[in-house]
Amino acid sequence: MTNKNLPAWFFTNEALVNFLPAWTGREEIRKIYGIAGGGDFVFNFLAEANQVETVTLVDIRPLSCLTVKTKIDLFKRSSFTEINNLLADKVWQKSLKKTKQWYPDSFKPLTRKAEYLSYLTSEEKFENLKKQFSKIKIVEGDFLEKLKSFDDDYFDLIYTSDIFDHENYCSCRAENLKLVRSKMSKNGSLLVVTQNQSREMIKIFEANGFQPKACEAHCFNIFKAFWRYDYSFLLLEKI
Repeated sequence: MTNKNLPAWFFTNEALVNFLPAWTGREEIRKIYGIAGGGDFVFNFLAEANQVETVTLVDIRPLSCLTVKTKIDLFKRSSFTEINNLLADKVWQKSLKKTKQWYPDSFKPLTRKAEYLSYLTSEEKFENLKKQFSKIKIVEGDFLEKLKSFDDDYFDLIYTSDIFDHENYCSCRAENLKLVRSKMSKNGSLLVVTQNQSREMIKIFEANGFQPKACEAHCFNIFKAFWRYDYSFLLLEKI
């Protein structure tokens, strides 16, 4: 579980964009369940996919849910040029930073959109994303508790960020992974963002009924630490 009062991320700190092409079967994904965060993972996904039918984003932090809703409202009413001009405005960024509601690093991804925010790199992607906002449902609450309310074999993709690094979920890891596995469709995928050693994490998932489909491992690098978090990305399927 996460402290409800923690700051939120305005933009993602996960450089997932280059991992997306590594997926096989992306075109089969119809239903997605994931951590809300700043919404950017699903924004990037929807910007390049039209087949998705429904997306459920969950976060225990009210500010994270509000951030996603605010960005959707802002993007709906803005053109590609207008939104990029606004986001490049240092005064606008400074005003948000002053509130201390969002982590200071929340705005660094704006300097590396191709890695973090691909939906902001072309007008075509941005406009495609805008057409699909109605597919997104934002839910405030505990990620796994809310997942229990869905039918088994329901989701084609479940996206977890830092969930299985957190001690409150790790203490019941086998039970929680059993829950996640039960909610995945037959050919569904589990996307895991983790700061732990990727090999060790893969062993844990393999011991609980999963096998890796793709992996992008990152270790701490002092030269990149000023602008990149050393997350690794795992894509798994159930067996």
